[in-house]
Amino acid sequence: MPNTELSELSEFFSAVSKEKNENLEKLETKITPPNMSLADLFKQLETAHKETIQIFIFVFRGLFRNFASFFMSSF
Repeated sequence: MPNTELSELSEFFSAVSKEKNENLEKLETKITPPNMSLADLFKQLETAHKETIQIFIFVFRGLFRNFASFFMSSF
């Protein structure tokens, strides 16, 4: 894999990691209130689950594009 592609992949994973950490911090602040009911907690967990799935799809699409362009450039 050429150096520029490794650099691009490194930047991509760095951005994904940063976004993941930011989302984890947001999630922790959303779930922290001690006076919430169990129903509220489950609603927040459902929302967090949906957000996580959206992030996974975003990451998967990015990985697929990078690998597809790498393989296409190899031929």
